Amino acid sequence: MKKYAKELAEVERAIRALPRAKRPEMWMAKNYVGAGESKFEFLDLTVPTLDARLRKGFSFTALPVSEQWPIWDFVFRNSPTFEVVTAAFAFADRFKAVDLAPHGHRLVAWVERSDNWATSDGLSSFYARLLEHDRAQWLPLLAKWAESPNPWKRRQSLVSLLYYSRGRDPKRILPFAKLRAFIERHLDDPHYYVQKGVGWAIRETYNVYPRETVAWLRKRIGRIAAPAWQAATEKLPPATKVELKASRKVELKERRKTELKTIRKVSSKHTKSAARRTSR
Repeated sequence: MKKYAKELAEVERAIRALPRAKRPEMWMAKNYVGAGESKFEFLDLTVPTLDARLRKGFSFTALPVSEQWPIWDFVFRNSPTFEVVTAAFAFADRFKAVDLAPHGHRLVAWVERSDNWATSDGLSSFYARLLEHDRAQWLPLLAKWAESPNPWKRRQSLVSLLYYSRGRDPKRILPFAKLRAFIERHLDDPHYYVQKGVGWAIRETYNVYPRETVAWLRKRIGRIAAPAWQAATEKLPPATKVELKASRKVELKERRKTELKTIRKVSSKHTKSAARRTSR
């Protein structure tokens, strides 16, 4: 496992030496990206600063690609630093699906370190390419992740379906029914970033299947959670968005009334039961 420790140390030193951006507290990467929960250390480097350094390469950059893959895999698995992990993404992002496929086992293992939306989205870009390349191999994995107790795997089962639909081959996109099934599994998911993934998946599904998605939204509008709502509806025509927003407001109000009635009934039963026990 320590075979590539020297290369990891080289990348760490180079990236940690870069000038850091000064940002307000709320926009620091540890908060904006890590949400105060990520285990990564964030250096607050700007994208241009990091990209410029990566273009310079490292001592192993001239090696054959086949020899660079295990190095960057080691870097990703072992670095404590968000920007260093991002450098591994930059390496992998150079390749088309056909070239990523032989290293799919490595990319799949990377999900275990995903604990923030930026790392998650970077992985989704790879998984979407792999899914498009070989649906039979990769769709069962997304189905498995959909049932995972790990919320970042559940998010992958949504965002990786299309990532950005404009980058997908229309002939290889999943049928609407399959996309809908993955989305519906998580309409009531309690995790904030899974719900953001729900919104993402709905938006990208709409970009491919607009008529079917709007019809489905009309039936499920009351179940779209607040964190999913903005992304889910941002590409809709303004009139459609206003219509759905009004319908959602009415349905949520009715649902709340029903919930309150249920609470009152349960409370009344407990009160009567307690009174009977007291009278004895």
